[in-house]
Amino acid sequence: MTNTDTNDIDATVSQCVRLVNAGCEMVRVTAQGITEANNLALIKKRLKQKGIEIPLIADIHYNPRAAEVAAGIVEKVRINPGNYSDKYSPGIILTEKAYNEELERIADRLRPLLQICRQNGTVIRIGTNHGSLSSRIMNRYGDTPEGMVESALEFGRICHGEGFRNLVFSMKSSNVKVMVQSTRLLVKRMMMEGMNFPVHLGVTEAGDGEDGIIKSASGIGTLLEEGIGDTIRVSLTGAPEPEIPVALAITGRYNSFRSQTGINERISFATGDLKRRETIAVSGIGGNYPVEVLREMSGRLYTVDENYQATESLSGHYSDQFFIAEGNSAEMKKQLFQFPPTGSKPVILRNSYQTDNLLHFQVDSAIDFGSMLIEGIGDAIWPEASGINPETVSKTAYAILQ
Repeated sequence: MTNTDTNDIDATVSQCVRLVNAGCEMVRVTAQGITEANNLALIKKRLKQKGIEIPLIADIHYNPRAAEVAAGIVEKVRINPGNYSDKYSPGIILTEKAYNEELERIADRLRPLLQICRQNGTVIRIGTNHGSLSSRIMNRYGDTPEGMVESALEFGRICHGEGFRNLVFSMKSSNVKVMVQSTRLLVKRMMMEGMNFPVHLGVTEAGDGEDGIIKSASGIGTLLEEGIGDTIRVSLTGAPEPEIPVALAITGRYNSFRSQTGINERISFATGDLKRRETIAVSGIGGNYPVEVLREMSGRLYTVDENYQATESLSGHYSDQFFIAEGNSAEMKKQLFQFPPTGSKPVILRNSYQTDNLLHFQVDSAIDFGSMLIEGIGDAIWPEASGINPETVSKTAYAILQ
């Protein structure tokens, strides 16, 4: 997504070009108002003159009219139900009649957009953000994954009822667990209602540097592991160009996987509340102890402190005291699939990466360990990388725990 002023045509076009050159396959541009929406036509024209015909997505905030203008220009329009609908005072409880009347008013506001999109073959992404649910939804469902999903599906049902099928859905949050929970619930509910539309994935405001990479990879990768997700956006602080190598590192893993084995072998625990599994405590690992980072040196296994240094050594018989699951996340889940939910040995998650590429190690380890920890599984993580300094490996492990 561009972060230039859409009224600065030259800057926006230049950034689009840089994104495309970095490997971006779709570019989203903010259209806060009608002026910015109209500018999309000139941006698109300038790109075409440069030989670039990448699909453009208009990001609409509060102005339905801006969405209608943009829908006649770009390939996709993203609307946020929380910003596009009603504005009730917090705390007001609507009767069923009043609630349904508001849905009818939303439908009336949507119909002109649907007509324009239908005429132009434009896609609509219904994108719910955790931090911007409408007061009406908040009053009925609270600030919950259920509220996020219902907010999106209300709009989806209206579109479906109008015979409009060019839809994509997304559930965005800066909280990885909320993003995972709400997206899983969205897919389940869509399947129940016969709305099996594509899903876009992303963690909002993931941060910068390693933290942003790991946060994005953990959330996006957890869902891609389960075959959920058709497009992704990595959201890092600063210029958007560095987002693309991270996104390509994530999608490369899954495009290769899907082409080789399909998605049916993926295992999801999908426990719902994502609480940590209960285990007994052994040598300061498991039970109520925080998740530890481990490192092997000279044949002994050590815990690693917050300065990324090896500290206390575990017993030489640690293999008997702990359940050690090894491999990537799919392999670890297979080993743990019959694992009792409570009262068992502490679980150590281990994987070794044959790489000296730090980005690929960050992405792969964030997905492998992060997707397990999101499920509440794992009392210690033990990453290894043949071509990366052990302290750097431990730093990445701590970032995953964070």
